[in-house]
Amino acid sequence: MQFKILNKIIWQCRLTSVTLHPMKDGHQFVLAKFGKLDTLEFLFSYIYNERNYEALFNDMQTKRVHTIERLLIELQERSYHKLTWDDVDRGICQRDKIGEIQRNSEGRPLIYSQIVVFAHLDNRSLPDVYQILEKEYIDISSPCASKALEFNNIDSYHAKLEAKRRKEEMEQDDWEAGAYEEYEEHKYDDMDLSSEEQIMRALENGDGEYHGF
Repeated sequence: MQFKILNKIIWQCRLTSVTLHPMKDGHQFVLAKFGKLDTLEFLFSYIYNERNYEALFNDMQTKRVHTIERLLIELQERSYHKLTWDDVDRGICQRDKIGEIQRNSEGRPLIYSQIVVFAHLDNRSLPDVYQILEKEYIDISSPCASKALEFNNIDSYHAKLEAKRRKEEMEQDDWEAGAYEEYEEHKYDDMDLSSEEQIMRALENGDGEYHGF
């Protein structure tokens, strides 16, 4: 997405929150939130690798001062805005609206030609303006725009829950079918064993209680 920077202001800021969050692969990520130095007004959040947690937490504890660029940007194409967790922290929306297109009180999608973003922490490359625009804004003429307008976070959440429930049911059915097949395969095995052999097999399988052990 192409853009033009109309205005740049350097603001002082500091970390106001550093928290660890789990990922599906068993690892964790660090969610760091930054606020304006003088008022602690929430500005933006950024995700770091878990190995940065201790350094970031110490950074927050010592109230280290950082700088951030507040950029007024003109978009080449008018765009919709996808709501994010940052919008929740800014008081723009509730969490059940995350991922949806931002709308006015009458339900009409808002269209932006100028926006404000926070980028280049401590005069570095990140947060990156292009990444922010790619994640949060959709050209209204884009093929993806109509699908984005149809997205409903609550419906999506319930659909995921239903898919998870069905998957768990299928896995349970598969387990029960496998257990039944194994039972059918071995249910007559003990008939050819002596009483002593049946007791030994039960003990080996943890079923000694059936023989008074």
